[in-house]
Amino acid sequence: MLYVTGHRTDYDSWEAAGNTGWGYEHLSSYFDKIENKLNLNNYNFNTHPFYNLFEQAYKEAGVLPIDKLSNEAIIGTKINKLLIRNGKRLNTAKIFINESINLRIMKNAVVRKVIIDAESKITVGVEVQVASGKIMQINVRKEVILSAGSIGTPQILMLSGIGPTKHLEEKKIIPIIDLPVGQNLQDHIFFPIYLTIKETLSIPQEAFTFFVMQYILTRTGPLSTIGVTDFMSFINTRDKSIPNIQFHHMYIPKNDKLVLKIYMNKTGYKDKVIEAVAKINKDFELIGLYPTLLHPKSKGEVLLADNNPTSKPVIKSNYFRDLDDLKQLIEGVRFVFYVTEYKYL
Repeated sequence: MLYVTGHRTDYDSWEAAGNTGWGYEHLSSYFDKIENKLNLNNYNFNTHPFYNLFEQAYKEAGVLPIDKLSNEAIIGTKINKLLIRNGKRLNTAKIFINESINLRIMKNAVVRKVIIDAESKITVGVEVQVASGKIMQINVRKEVILSAGSIGTPQILMLSGIGPTKHLEEKKIIPIIDLPVGQNLQDHIFFPIYLTIKETLSIPQEAFTFFVMQYILTRTGPLSTIGVTDFMSFINTRDKSIPNIQFHHMYIPKNDKLVLKIYMNKTGYKDKVIEAVAKINKDFELIGLYPTLLHPKSKGEVLLADNNPTSKPVIKSNYFRDLDDLKQLIEGVRFVFYVTEYKYL
């Protein structure tokens, strides 16, 4: 639910790599359209008692606040704009799809492959399987826009015959175009760190019940937003002008029963670590600081398990294959200790 655009050098590097029209100057006009559509230029920022606490801690570490109205990921701290309206998450359907006059959506359907003419190498349609099991071919007059995410897109391309020839032949798929599809998987790995705090926001159970009722009846109050997660900071651990680490923040109330264990489990912590943190949380409120790697160098890959479109693909993340990724993340962790004045060895 956070609205943040990348650093302008991110987009310029895309264009420099040969992707004409993907530089910042060209894309910024689209950002303007999105922001006008979402009415982000008239945004009312939230208030939270921990904003000042975080901001002051980063100031003391040399990271200064930046213009709230800026949406760009530049070095500094800021409260981000949220994609929330009337207490609910905004999404593409609510903003854009409802207004479309030339769009049809097929639910409960799986794209099996893109159909490509073997001789011309031109896309002529897509093959789709619906919930009943029926397989149908949908032909196109102009083009197919494939937008299935960083995992689904290479999977569909390879099922269609576009990918590494050797891998496709191993999966008994006839290669049409030999390309290194699925060979450039990169992920912004992060490392959640939980710290006890002296400040307190302990809320009596009666007040929490009131907040629930307030949200149900009016879609307002503390439960209509995302706490301190809209406070964000960007740093560079190597004295450059482009950030290499992004920090997310989270607040965990004392003796939390709803979020902490589930979240730690989903982010990969082992049970003994989760239980140790939960034990501390019984007596203390916690804040989470998550150093996140912005420009990973390690590359993983997406492979096909077989030629069945409903099979899950094989994902090899290869985190930290390039040791500089590990070094940068450790630098981000050390910065957490510096910001919070935590004494570490």
